[in-house]
Amino acid sequence: MKIEIDVSPEIIDLIADRVIEKLKPLLSVKKDKEKEKDEIFNTRSLSYYLKVSTKWINELIRANEIPHTKINGQIRFKKSEIDKWYQKHSVIPAKRIYRRR
Repeated sequence: MKIEIDVSPEIIDLIADRVIEKLKPLLSVKKDKEKEKDEIFNTRSLSYYLKVSTKWINELIRANEIPHTKINGQIRFKKSEIDKWYQKHSVIPAKRIYRRR
């Protein structure tokens, strides 16, 4: 079945404008997430992000167990690398099988 509708260019422009308005929030969220991936932490901001002590982070740095960069003696952490490291260390519990008695 084929349906043809004759629509004026003005109506098409109005529809396009509405579609763009509906998509704007979704597009800005994507930009925010991309910007967030490039975020750089220092030790204090990373401890706040991970909700751990700076002492613990410094121990991980000394043991070379956490991804970091040293620039002129200053330690920095790239958020995308920290997120990957965090996921790698996440434990997913196995499903338990319960037997009926």
